[in-house]
Amino acid sequence: MEPEIVIALDIGSTYSGYAYQFSSDFKENPREIWMSDSWSSSNNTHKTSTCLLLKCDTQERIAIGEDAEKEYLRLCDTGEECDYHFFKNFKMILYRKDFATDENPANPKNQAEDYSGRHISFTLVMSKFIEGLKEDCLERFERYEGNQEPRDIGEDQTTDAESKPAINEKKIRWVITVPAIWNDFAKHAMRESAVMAGIPDDQLIIALEPEAAVVHCMYLSDQEKKYMGELGSAGNKFVVVDMGGGTVDITAVKVLKNGHLEQIMMANGGPWGGQSVKNSFSQLVRDVFITKNEPSSFGSCKRADLFEMELEFERQKVAIRGKKKQVTLWIKLPLPADVCRNILCTLKRTNNGLYFKPEIISEILFNEPMKLILENLQSILNDETARSIEKIILVGGLAESHIVRTKISEAFPHWRILVPSNPFCAVLKGAVLYGQKPDIFESRISRFTYGIGTHIPFDPEKHPQDKKEEDSSGKMWCKDVFSIHVKRNQIVSLNKEQPGIVYEPLERYQTSIKCDIYQTESQNPLYITEKGCKKIGSLVEMPDLTEGTERNAQVTMIFGGTELGVKGIDESTRKEFKTTIVYH
Repeated sequence: MEPEIVIALDIGSTYSGYAYQFSSDFKENPREIWMSDSWSSSNNTHKTSTCLLLKCDTQERIAIGEDAEKEYLRLCDTGEECDYHFFKNFKMILYRKDFATDENPANPKNQAEDYSGRHISFTLVMSKFIEGLKEDCLERFERYEGNQEPRDIGEDQTTDAESKPAINEKKIRWVITVPAIWNDFAKHAMRESAVMAGIPDDQLIIALEPEAAVVHCMYLSDQEKKYMGELGSAGNKFVVVDMGGGTVDITAVKVLKNGHLEQIMMANGGPWGGQSVKNSFSQLVRDVFITKNEPSSFGSCKRADLFEMELEFERQKVAIRGKKKQVTLWIKLPLPADVCRNILCTLKRTNNGLYFKPEIISEILFNEPMKLILENLQSILNDETARSIEKIILVGGLAESHIVRTKISEAFPHWRILVPSNPFCAVLKGAVLYGQKPDIFESRISRFTYGIGTHIPFDPEKHPQDKKEEDSSGKMWCKDVFSIHVKRNQIVSLNKEQPGIVYEPLERYQTSIKCDIYQTESQNPLYITEKGCKKIGSLVEMPDLTEGTERNAQVTMIFGGTELGVKGIDESTRKEFKTTIVYH
């Protein structure tokens, strides 16, 4: 189905928002993308905080974003906060390697923790947040139905636009962004949450955040294209560093002759985004006030005071310029008088706040995340494939930081460090464009080895004895074999079938075949029981038994865009099975 409109939801660890574009506008002017200007934020980011407030007893959504923050502060002042769940920065749960090791939502590993330390299902929390974004967007169309759109953020556009007809929700293509370094469990959890929020599964695609930013850079204005070095020219290769609130994604791409893109190096990254800077700030402040005589003095601060302090730091973080510009950062920090006795020499106290010296911000708070970003970026640029790369593109909220830009420029003086205008929204706008052209990436480098757990005839000279298994006919098999379909670091053509592998039932009387799907970071796994091998799902095949039970099945993997698909073919009839992947 060709959509009438594409709506993208960029759900970040710290900030989230939505943008949309009518398909007719894309054909006329791809830069005509609309974003919300209704959030209460004063920094004009077109996004709001990734926060959610639920009622405990009914799990009713009270508010999202900054409205949720304000209401939670009010509840803290009135002593009513215990009746509510307040969630912030919950997206980072999906980065944990132990997330979704089973499908039980009651598993603590699959739960989000609120500000009071209570836990509920992550997918419920995420679905409620997505639902809030979705409803705000659709209500926007209702408010402006038949009228002019409220704002156009295209660089070369005016604020007036042609009025649009009412939206047919069945003709919306929804796009949700995820970090490129997430595994299949995390991607599936986001899809499942979106479906719970009322987004039809067949109208939803998942976009990788750094790739969305690349697509955005393909559609810049003529003036900005010149500044960015004509990135869209055939043969151009460049690295993209997406520095968001939670994760940093680093990927390298090449522009093909037809204007499409291919990934030329496996995505890299980690949890080194803006949230890690804020965590360093929080730890520094705690270290300042926890003294030998009063180890719990910092904990005596009101929750609302600490919350306001963190919000103030988040607002000012990207504006800090570091030691070259001697600008002192003011952080408002209401504190009980009895905790203001010992202050480190690096801080200056006033009646109810602290002055931070610029070098503390630059050298301490940004030090650890920048060290990891630079190390991983260096490892990519040292690779043989990257030798002809001359440009490094910075996007995401941290790309607006003068400290971050300076440190990367100093570390890589022989590369052009480029930042598009409004890097904070590059992923969001790019996700809309990706929704218009979901086939713009032709190939990707697989981050995992994928395969099927199976049996093969037992060979005593090759196989360990503990893998020997006898079937009902007395035949000996080697169990737990990892049958590789795609290897880590392999170039995978998207939306094309990989070479199939034929499997036979262990027992000929079986009326169905169940193939368990595994992934690992190992290049050449032998057995599914090896360390690092994870079962990600099952392919259940219900073949046509009219030809009898003695039949084989050919299993093929298909990487459609950003998600894995698997299909089976009955070898005897050549009929394609209807298959279901059940994630675990």
